[in-house]
Amino acid sequence: MAAFTKFTPMSKKELAHLLVDKVPNNKVAEVLNFLMFIQRQKEPDELLSVAENNLDFWDNSEDEVWDNV
Repeated sequence: MAAFTKFTPMSKKELAHLLVDKVPNNKVAEVLNFLMFIQRQKEPDELLSVAENNLDFWDNSEDEVWDNV
């Protein structure tokens, strides 16, 4: 593979796309599962950020009685 990229300059994403196009049909599901796994790894950070932004309604003077429960 190193020899291939030596003669054909391309981005890593382009190379990945080229390699995915050459994956045999019986391995496509495995590659897809791996790509979905990678995608899910970044989602918890995004979900945490959204959750933190939506917690402001808990911080109000009307509910201070519950702060020490």
